[in-house]
Amino acid sequence: MTDDIVKEAREAIALSHEFDRDNRREAMEDLRFVSGDQWSEKAKTERKGRPIITINRSSQFLRQVSNPIRQNMPTIKVEPDGKDDLQGAEVINGLFRRIQYNSSASHVYANSVEHMVACGIGWFRVTTDYLDQDSFDQELLIKRIFNPLSVYPDPSSMEPDRSDMNWCLVSELIPKKAFEIRYEGKASTSVDSPSDGSSVAWGSSDYVRVAEFWRRKEVPKTLARLTDGQTVNITDMPKRQLEQLKALGMIEATRESKGYSVTMDLVSGQDKLADTYECPCRWIPIVPVIGAEVPLEQGIYRHGLIRFQREPQQLHNYFLSVAAESLGQQPR
Repeated sequence: MTDDIVKEAREAIALSHEFDRDNRREAMEDLRFVSGDQWSEKAKTERKGRPIITINRSSQFLRQVSNPIRQNMPTIKVEPDGKDDLQGAEVINGLFRRIQYNSSASHVYANSVEHMVACGIGWFRVTTDYLDQDSFDQELLIKRIFNPLSVYPDPSSMEPDRSDMNWCLVSELIPKKAFEIRYEGKASTSVDSPSDGSSVAWGSSDYVRVAEFWRRKEVPKTLARLTDGQTVNITDMPKRQLEQLKALGMIEATRESKGYSVTMDLVSGQDKLADTYECPCRWIPIVPVIGAEVPLEQGIYRHGLIRFQREPQQLHNYFLSVAAESLGQQPR
């Protein structure tokens, strides 16, 4: 069973990487560009010993979009269907405000938007945690995903929020020493280390990849509408209780429906590292913040604001470098 899960995770991450390879390559270049690495290796070699000036204006474009979010956080709000639901909606809105306050959600949203502006996509997650170390009570939290390229979604998902994902991986490369301490007894040997970028490396001489493998499976169910207006799930209802409802004439109608179960397995390239986590949700709790997506014959082209700012910025850097070189060669 463990081997099957690891094999499925490896196949899934390879499929997602292959489908989105071009977008991921361009997104990595966008992030490098934002960090200030704006000269190609060829240009650096040609101008060796000559001025290479970088005036990084990319950050100001990012901040123009993200700073208003930090100052005026977008909030999740519930609207009642009718006047009778007004009090309930106020209670739920209070809970949402508490969740976002405890999560520092403004920073999470801004971080995701910065990634969206920079490389076309950002991610955050909804998770649970205990209130404190001595409590059994849990709370919902909104957490950032630091590296947007660490997420490998189901390529068949088409919804804007990717709520139709049937699987998703969130992975990271951690040092071998840290892996051996954190997952004592698990194999840390290199599984593979492709050097051509054709696949995702699960290991190297110094690092081991660890991935959350989220899966969503369809679960058929039978619903019944009762005479008092309630809708109940009778799929796993005890036979005796179901017969009582029928005998009392309380079931008006039944229909077949479908639900979903969501699980997460923590895997390396060789082992399952923890027990399966069953998520109390019908969706995979990994949420994207997506820039522009253009459907093309050969796939989807995704970009952010920085993609088309790269070449003008490089031209700006080149002109300033040439100007500095010319001024440096002139006599006083």
